[in-house]
Amino acid sequence: MEMPVIKLNISQRRLIVCGILALFIVLGVGTAIVRVILQQHGTLRAWAQDPYSEMGSFSPTPMLTKWYSDEFIERLAHLQNDLLRRTKPWTMKEAQEILDILAQGAPYDEAHAAADDAIEKGVEATPELLRLNEVLGIYTRATAVATERLRKDSVGRADRKIEPDARRALELAFIAMLDDGSPTIRSSGETVMLESGLIERPEIRQRLEAMAQSDPDAQIRENITHHLAHYDDIARLKKQYKKTFFASRTDDEPDARKQEP
Repeated sequence: MEMPVIKLNISQRRLIVCGILALFIVLGVGTAIVRVILQQHGTLRAWAQDPYSEMGSFSPTPMLTKWYSDEFIERLAHLQNDLLRRTKPWTMKEAQEILDILAQGAPYDEAHAAADDAIEKGVEATPELLRLNEVLGIYTRATAVATERLRKDSVGRADRKIEPDARRALELAFIAMLDDGSPTIRSSGETVMLESGLIERPEIRQRLEAMAQSDPDAQIRENITHHLAHYDDIARLKKQYKKTFFASRTDDEPDARKQEP
């Protein structure tokens, strides 16, 4: 028995072809949408645990290699690529390296004066300005590296741990920055309190709130007030996301609270 032959006109053929193409498009778009949603969900889950971005690897720019010493560039690379990313717990050895840098101080006023001197002389830089910039560069990079390490340790990163005595030594050094005579150092200390997670401690939060009211520098008072409000907004978003995520988690889905970030 022969199968009946169904003859279709051109319009019907076009309609079938368009329907098949539309089906493939819908399936493809649907898969892409699901993939994006899952990616965003994972990103948000990680963000809810640590809203601050992770410092990338250090690579010297042409400007750095043109103006600054090889020793300076090597020290920056060591701090950011080696010390920060060391997977073994920081001990007092690593902490002392940071503490020694902090103890040297940050010559902000001297660097500003040297920059003014270079302008008066009509040159891009002087040896003294470059020297001071290197000291500042090491100081600020060490501060940033230790701040991130403290934060990662506080959220439970197994590859970013700090031993208790080393952590305590770093915390004391950074808290002391809040009492420094330099407004720039006090401002840096406030940033460390926020980004390291130390602000979660009631006594640190109270300290910053007091500085927002009584610090001698008006700009610092304004900045801290703004930063605390922004921090509270982020905290509310984290809390809301965690509530939504964990409420919607199925029994078969692993509990993110038990996983390392």
